[in-house]
Amino acid sequence: MNNSSLRPGGHRRDGRENCRAMLESCRRHQVSVIIGSDAHFWTEVGVHDDALALLREMDFPEELVVNFDAGRLSEFL
Repeated sequence: MNNSSLRPGGHRRDGRENCRAMLESCRRHQVSVIIGSDAHFWTEVGVHDDALALLREMDFPEELVVNFDAGRLSEFL
């Protein structure tokens, strides 16, 4: 899930709603996700604040987030 898709005033129409629907489907089917910044400017590289906020808001299972921490990402790889 791209953080930039969740930015208010972003270029993706219905980005937040689409991400919510995708996350609900992933939760239902136990499919893992990866979060990323999809930065279009150097100051946004590694910024995941909006994505993390949505995951918390939805109480999305952290075990389904592959890059939630370095250990989980290493296991996945």
